[in-house]
Amino acid sequence: MAGLAEELRTLDRKNLPDRHTAYLRSELSITEFGRAVLARKEDFSRHNPIDRWWGGARLTNDNLWRSDPALVAP
Repeated sequence: MAGLAEELRTLDRKNLPDRHTAYLRSELSITEFGRAVLARKEDFSRHNPIDRWWGGARLTNDNLWRSDPALVAP
């Protein structure tokens, strides 16, 4: 996603009312990369490596759980 209000970068993370207002003013749009992922021409995990544990299973880019080529929740 692109288009988040710039002030979100500087507002204190605990200042939820102002952060919410800034978020609502944002004009979000999908990026070219996002369009490519949705069209299954790009693989999000190839650009964002993963190495973490989830429910006792170690997930890495080599063993992501997938259905079709889309990532699905375990």
